[in-house]
Amino acid sequence: KEIGNVPKENVDSYVYKNESRPVYYAKYGNRGCLFELWINLKLTDELTRPRTIGETSTTINPAILKSGKQTVTIRLYPFPGETSITNENPFRLEIGYIDFAIEANEDEIRPWNVVFTLPSVEVPDEGLPYIELTGEFEATVPYQIKGCSDCIDLRTLPDIEERVVKEYQYVRELIALKKIKELKEYFTERDYEAGVALYESSNDIDNYWNQHVKQRLEMFTKDELQPIEDYRLVFSGNGRSVSLRSKKKKGKPSALLFIKQEDGNPNFKFYCIELHLGIKIGTNKLTPIIM
Repeated sequence: KEIGNVPKENVDSYVYKNESRPVYYAKYGNRGCLFELWINLKLTDELTRPRTIGETSTTINPAILKSGKQTVTIRLYPFPGETSITNENPFRLEIGYIDFAIEANEDEIRPWNVVFTLPSVEVPDEGLPYIELTGEFEATVPYQIKGCSDCIDLRTLPDIEERVVKEYQYVRELIALKKIKELKEYFTERDYEAGVALYESSNDIDNYWNQHVKQRLEMFTKDELQPIEDYRLVFSGNGRSVSLRSKKKKGKPSALLFIKQEDGNPNFKFYCIELHLGIKIGTNKLTPIIM
């Protein structure tokens, strides 16, 4: 069954009727390089400042639209100020899943099922200015969603940046006024598709907005909400999705960004709301989509 415009009852039916609920994760780490991790042509994670990650993981179900072959692309760049990547094996990646339909008590760990391991990256003594690696893995999921698969190529629109900035400004105003209800309605279709991919119920989605987002917005003031400026325009999904990424601070958050920092204190807190936009075929309106 395919989900396009996802009503609440379909979200709940997917959650409770699935015989399996596999959640796929990418586990990765880096040494001496910046990186981009793309799953099915979607930017899943990136590092834009000098930093070493021992190991971390991210959920990639929202990038998996249906069962079958999935693609992986890793792009590695030298740290700023350096011309080459010289570390041996600068990036490690393992993709696998945990089936949350399997019962487990507090003392048990659900099995980790590996579906892809990135071979060791061989770097010559003189280093490399850029490394790109690709691979594939098979995924089996009990859902099928659209994401940006039914969207047009936004790169063909001459005024796309202007339109995206205008849409971000509109959402920023809702955030500034802390209009939780209106924000939740704006993101409804995206959130229900994400709910299907992550086996969340409609109550889970409601609680996220009514508790998590509301609580986070109350932590920050309107003055700490950053203007839509100093951003990168990032296309994903062969141009069918676009987002604005802030260049401030860590260099990768959404441009819908709060920053709280005291004078003279190098530490800061930030919170952002992700917004990926697409235009469905047959329409001319930018709408939030799952990425």
